[in-house]
Amino acid sequence: MMEPLVSIIVAIYKVEEYLQQCIQTIIDQTYTNVEIILVDDGSPDECPTICDEFYKHDNKIQVIHKKNEGLVYARKDGLKLAKGKYVLMVDGDDYLDSHYIENLVVSAEKDNADIVVDSFLMSYPNREYVKTIYCPVGVYKNEKLQDLKTRFIYSGEYFEFGINPAVWNKLFIKEKLEKYYENIPQGITLGEDFAVSMPYMMSSECISILNSSSYYHYRQRATSMVKAIIVICRIISIY
Repeated sequence: MMEPLVSIIVAIYKVEEYLQQCIQTIIDQTYTNVEIILVDDGSPDECPTICDEFYKHDNKIQVIHKKNEGLVYARKDGLKLAKGKYVLMVDGDDYLDSHYIENLVVSAEKDNADIVVDSFLMSYPNREYVKTIYCPVGVYKNEKLQDLKTRFIYSGEYFEFGINPAVWNKLFIKEKLEKYYENIPQGITLGEDFAVSMPYMMSSECISILNSSSYYHYRQRATSMVKAIIVICRIISIY
């Protein structure tokens, strides 16, 4: 039986220092039935050249060069090209352990899941730690899923989601994901992942949660930490 195709969409902007590692770890995955869509969102550094060099040497890679319009547009443009049954979003400064995609696909196929959610590694310059999902590992359907849905946004722990709303630690069904990207406001710059992943999960009939120990490495850089501080300050200012 043919393994399902996975479309990996990499949104890229000002990440030249990290991009080669990101792309190489996708190429080196144990799961090989993939297409890699590199979306250069008008990056002013060497990212466009790095994308083109990888494209020359790997026929699984497609490259989109576009004017800078932001993360939502970049992912939408990648999704338009995607032909896979499943979609995985990757940020251009992050990277993957070698069995990461295989673990997600095996669970999706075995459980007939609408979405697979995995733990991930928070990667700082001098340390890493596992960020596990607050909801227990398992397959959620029917009444068990309805109970899970009440804990998506608040885990019971201070300032912690039950399931982190990021799109990059989740395997989506492409056909179902498209409509949520169609509905997301184009100008959104904060909470764009939440606006996609939360309604997608709320409409799901089966969710698989893993702690696979082959991780997505979410790189924490100064710019991303500044953005997080801004978001927190805005939330605090509401109250």
